[in-house]
Amino acid sequence: MIKGKRRFKKDVDHIMAAHEPPYMATLSIAHFNDFVRKVERAKSIEGFRFLHVLTPCVPGWRSESSRTMEIAKLAVETGMWTLFEAVKGESSLTYKPSTMLPVTDYLKLQGRFAHMTVDDVNALQRWLCMKWWVHYKDQVEAPPCKLYETERPVAHDGDPLHGV
Repeated sequence: MIKGKRRFKKDVDHIMAAHEPPYMATLSIAHFNDFVRKVERAKSIEGFRFLHVLTPCVPGWRSESSRTMEIAKLAVETGMWTLFEAVKGESSLTYKPSTMLPVTDYLKLQGRFAHMTVDDVNALQRWLCMKWWVHYKDQVEAPPCKLYETERPVAHDGDPLHGV
């Protein structure tokens, strides 16, 4: 039996940016100054504004509440969540990790990924690196993403409310 979604998620943020709203941005609770700046900017612009916020969900993501900020930060540092904004279709990164961390750092803290195999994790890492490069190659000097080889599947301690 195949567990989990077998496709990569839709890139809702770039789909939205392609429609050239007056303002759209991605935000993370782990990057407070960036968060506040974007909310203030959105308030100052007339017309439709779209703010997409990453906030970990403890029961849904099966993670420990004490690790909420760590998970939110790792989402950005691993490339699972990109911080950028677009004004009338012109997008720009608002945070650039110097080197992306391995996606396993993010996955292992959440029970919702316990079913993933080494091949699944490697495919996700390749997809994240490619997605980053396609969208942001003109805004970074070199790709910040490395392809990491994993040695084992993402482990899980058996508790449905915990990651590893």
